[in-house]
Amino acid sequence: NNMKALGFKGSKVMIGHCYNEKGANALKDTILSEFPECNIEIHLNHALNVYYAELGGILVAFEDF
Repeated sequence: NNMKALGFKGSKVMIGHCYNEKGANALKDTILSEFPECNIEIHLNHALNVYYAELGGILVAFEDF
């Protein structure tokens, strides 16, 4: 719901995880239940993203158009 409030319309999402693939896939499933045509990529965080996400954390980026 927060993504929709920020203008997400179901286009593209990138999910980065810090050794939390299970959580990233759960988030992907949640997004796809609301936006089945959404293009979602999941990847393991590297470098500075690991610092911000911390162990087990997830970072999400999306297009709002």
